[in-house]
Amino acid sequence: MSRIKNISGQKFNSLTAISYVETKRNAAYWKFKCECGNEIVRAANLVKTEGIKSCGCKSGRGLYSGIRNKYKSEYHTWCLLRARCNNPDNPKYPNYGGRGITYVERWKNFHNFIEDMGMKPGENYTIDRIDNEGN
Repeated sequence: MSRIKNISGQKFNSLTAISYVETKRNAAYWKFKCECGNEIVRAANLVKTEGIKSCGCKSGRGLYSGIRNKYKSEYHTWCLLRARCNNPDNPKYPNYGGRGITYVERWKNFHNFIEDMGMKPGENYTIDRIDNEGN
């Protein structure tokens, strides 16, 4: 990696560079972690020049694009839940992930989250823990 500029830890929009992966077609590919918790591998130059701003969770494209519109509110809740538990840069992290609050491994996949939780009964419903000190 001697000729590759080290961008580890740098944040570009919603993506934080984690580690260098490889160089292909004269482009350095890095693993990035999105604010929502997803990790993606993309060409650093596209991320740095604002061509790619997130894993796709904010643009409606990407990993969950097909279900994002159908489950828009539920998907948004899922992204926020993951961000406050996983992302130290999230303002709510100290009250969740910073205290050791996590969610079940199964919920790393949105399909499993929906299977377990179902659709919201209405827009004003939120997700919460039964025990404020527990997961």
